[in-house]
Amino acid sequence: MKKSIIYTESANYKIESILEEFKLKIEEDITERKDYPGEEIIEITASDIEKTYSRVRLLRAYSKVSQFSKMTKLVIPIYFALGIVVMIYGLFYEDIQEIIKNSPERLMIILGGFIISLTTGTFYLLQKQRDSERKKELNRKNDVDDRIKYE
Repeated sequence: MKKSIIYTESANYKIESILEEFKLKIEEDITERKDYPGEEIIEITASDIEKTYSRVRLLRAYSKVSQFSKMTKLVIPIYFALGIVVMIYGLFYEDIQEIIKNSPERLMIILGGFIISLTTGTFYLLQKQRDSERKKELNRKNDVDDRIKYE
């Protein structure tokens, strides 16, 4: 037996704002694909919406896809930095071997500085990513609220 569903006034408002946000995401995606110089109007067809709908989805807050995306955004710059470090190690291999053999205290200072730099860089990237996500969310909410108010 199917249960009946009743929406409160605030739930109706919230659903309208979410649908408006979803509509904005679809419009953004189609506009990016169909934005040609000199065109004043972008016509959206049903097939455009179908193509975009397959890519624009509402994700759960803690889904594996969103976590993977966040981790990827964090790991790529770290791998980039490590790649540069390995390249520098290859260029100065003999000097580094000399430091390892003759002055381990100096090596510990260098490694400590590298670890501090890597940790700080990681936290900086995390903070930057969180800030950009918060700004995007605030902009989306403001756009949706403004559109609903003026309609």
